[in-house]
Amino acid sequence: MILERLKECDGFSKTECIIARYLLENGSTVRDASVERLAEFTESSPATIVRLCKKLGAQGYRDFRVAFVAEWEQSRHSVRIDANMPFDRDDSYEQVAWKLGNLAANAINNAISGFDQQQVDRVVKILADSDVVNVFTVGTSIPAALDFKTKLVRIGRQVNVDQDAFVQRGYAISAPAHSCNILISLSGETEMIVSYARILQARGRHTLAITADPFSRLASICDEVICLNSNESDSFSRKIETFSSFDATHFVLDCLYSWLFQTDYDRNMRHARESQRTLMELTSDSR
Repeated sequence: MILERLKECDGFSKTECIIARYLLENGSTVRDASVERLAEFTESSPATIVRLCKKLGAQGYRDFRVAFVAEWEQSRHSVRIDANMPFDRDDSYEQVAWKLGNLAANAINNAISGFDQQQVDRVVKILADSDVVNVFTVGTSIPAALDFKTKLVRIGRQVNVDQDAFVQRGYAISAPAHSCNILISLSGETEMIVSYARILQARGRHTLAITADPFSRLASICDEVICLNSNESDSFSRKIETFSSFDATHFVLDCLYSWLFQTDYDRNMRHARESQRTLMELTSDSR
């Protein structure tokens, strides 16, 4: 997300564009560079660099440097597939398939690289101790959320997912004290999702954001943030589809399910098998 915005230079001054270009071409020098040193490299000033960092959503240069270096390192180890335009007009069907496969692999690898083990431990504990799990999202993330719900229901967990905005608002208002509330927004600026986060925050309910922007409003409100690092634009005017962000979102939700399953592996395995057996015996639809 940061790399994408640096490439676009949208709303940047001439000097800020020069700094952005330097960052993209010399990312390895940023890891240990102070703001003063970076100002020397770019023939600018510390104040200009800090202003650019804040324009990108960071509180200051240090926060920006951590997020930028993480994204830049991930981009170095990925097969170069443009998340926004992953295939070209003249590509063969086989080339399109290979490119989409590489794009999905990159999205998953980037998500794994962004996991923090201590945070994972905290999130899984909240998830395991919750009486109900609420998932708030819109658009193309809804199918991933519904699949997550299906998996959790099979192991006896109560999960609420709905496409209706008013129903989602109701889930936020009525979320019990021991609930885990997952809010998904690629940009972290989806107005409805941010409003649900504020409702949950006001009521003291635990929230987990899944977003590509660690400096977004959603990220700043939620208790925990898992970053997708999909390098995908949040505007459909700049991309073909939400391939990368969908793959990353689905993968993160699959990880949450699998981590929860593993907290009580034997019990969850028994419950899943018993549920399937009951379906086979009592219903005609056992899918």
